[in-house]
Amino acid sequence: MTPPAFFGTDEGVSPDITIPLDNPIQFANVWGTVRLKPGVSDKQAQGEAEVALQHALESMRPGLANYRESDREDISTQRAVLTRGDRGLGYALDSYTASLQTLMLLSGAVLLIACVNIANVLLARFSARTPEIGVRLTLGASRGRLVRQLLTESVLLSGLAAVAGIALAFWMQRALVVLLLDDEARQAIHFTLNAHVLAFSAAAAIVTLLLFGLAPALHATNADVLPLLKSEASGARVSRPVLAKGLIVLQVAASVLLLTGAGLLARSFTKLTAVHPGMPVENMLVMRIGLSPREYQQAYPLLVYQELVERVQRVPGVVSTALGWDFAFGSGGHFRSVWVEGQPPEKGQMAGFNVVGPGFFSTARILLVQGREFSPRDAAGAPKVVIINEAFAKQYFPSQNPLGRHLGAEGEKSTFKYEVIGVAADTRNIFLKNAAGPFFYLPLLQDEWATSLNVVLHVRTRGNPKLMTDRVRAEVRALNPHFPVRDVTTLAERLSLAQRPDRMMAILASFFGSLALVLTAILGATPANVLGMIVRETLTLVAAGAIVGLPLAFVCTRVLKSMLFGVEPQDPITALACLGVLLMAGLAAGYLPARRAALLEPVSALRAE
Repeated sequence: MTPPAFFGTDEGVSPDITIPLDNPIQFANVWGTVRLKPGVSDKQAQGEAEVALQHALESMRPGLANYRESDREDISTQRAVLTRGDRGLGYALDSYTASLQTLMLLSGAVLLIACVNIANVLLARFSARTPEIGVRLTLGASRGRLVRQLLTESVLLSGLAAVAGIALAFWMQRALVVLLLDDEARQAIHFTLNAHVLAFSAAAAIVTLLLFGLAPALHATNADVLPLLKSEASGARVSRPVLAKGLIVLQVAASVLLLTGAGLLARSFTKLTAVHPGMPVENMLVMRIGLSPREYQQAYPLLVYQELVERVQRVPGVVSTALGWDFAFGSGGHFRSVWVEGQPPEKGQMAGFNVVGPGFFSTARILLVQGREFSPRDAAGAPKVVIINEAFAKQYFPSQNPLGRHLGAEGEKSTFKYEVIGVAADTRNIFLKNAAGPFFYLPLLQDEWATSLNVVLHVRTRGNPKLMTDRVRAEVRALNPHFPVRDVTTLAERLSLAQRPDRMMAILASFFGSLALVLTAILGATPANVLGMIVRETLTLVAAGAIVGLPLAFVCTRVLKSMLFGVEPQDPITALACLGVLLMAGLAAGYLPARRAALLEPVSALRAE
């Protein structure tokens, strides 16, 4: 029994059971794990692994005689690749790297804005104590002693904030993970507040303290004694120092960066939700069904699949049923090399494909713009046929009628030769941001591998498809209780899952952007030092921050390019919208305190006289 956090060779993939390699189940890929002897370098190990692989491929050569030429070439040209195993392969985490890096960038921007805000608050508080500081300096206190006293107050503030932050992080340590990762990844990836996280938090607290606590303390004690005492005696106020104005400019610049990133991600998600997958996803139940392990060793009658379709078709509430290798709204991971009649057989001509049964297009409601879909007569022994999508027709049959044309997989001598009988509308897969590429469909009843692979059952229902799950499962068990059924879901859920990373990033970025806007609107000021500030000064600072932040945003948001859809990082509409929001925030931040100061100033002036 392995520990709960054991992930084998691939971090993020948590195996439920582990079986011997000599198990009767056949494996398509095998990962080898080796431990190097002392003194053996990575380069030496790589060389020996390459030699061992070539010997293995040579021993396999006689068994590859019946393989296609392209497949034999792919196998014979493989190379050994060794990677360090201290952190596992990490392939399962690669898809989340961009999201987590963006989250770190957003968090860092919010931390900068918050720290600048606190530094301004500290600067205002220390400036209000200038008479006290002047008295202490007059009585002989050293500047270093006063800096240490003010810094001690900042340490207490930073310490309390760090403790509160760690407590909040412990309480919400999986909240962001739940938002960003899917169900399988959340179960496999374990996040805990360990010593590394605590050390990072402590280092961040110390660095922010030194950067944003020490500067106000040094500024407050770097003054002549006599002017401080005179200002106290006359009741004059100390104007906003240059340091405070610089901090506000920095804060606004960081806010421009954060708001621009949030605006880009929000616009990108809006455009992504407007993308139609090429089929209606409502009222469609899907599940993956396969043969039991022992039955993989023998041919299985295709009539069983036909009987399954007929059984499910008779369930009340079912409109239509069809089978396919992959989901109608699939992963897009199946490709084959293609040869098109009339063109030279060139390497690298690849197209995605799916193998589907009769009634697939009417069940999935994928429009056929030309020709017909597969029928029961497109079975073994009948002429081989194929249906292509519009992107395939545009690329390989430009300005031609593709019906009746032929394509294959190994050039003019191809043993796989299909006649085009239909053209289907383009559809997208779960990678919604990718435009539809060349794609073709093969008939399930003609495919020689159809008896040894899993199939996906597509069930179009009249009402909520989730309510039909138990009835459909019952029909599968009635046909063969050994049929494994998994990945039971709906096309609507698959679409939502495909949109989930972009939706969550848009939500998180909007939250951080709103938080930054609130912090910026405060401008790090207190009533004591905003009393004499007018709206023009505030808007000047906002404009200066925007001038600094906008070019910075255009540069930094390039890291979001791979996550955006239909929006460029240098999108002028988003930039103008962010500047407009900041302008309104600046007006609010400057107008309200200035109005209050205008009402109170005459009274204060009379008292001073």
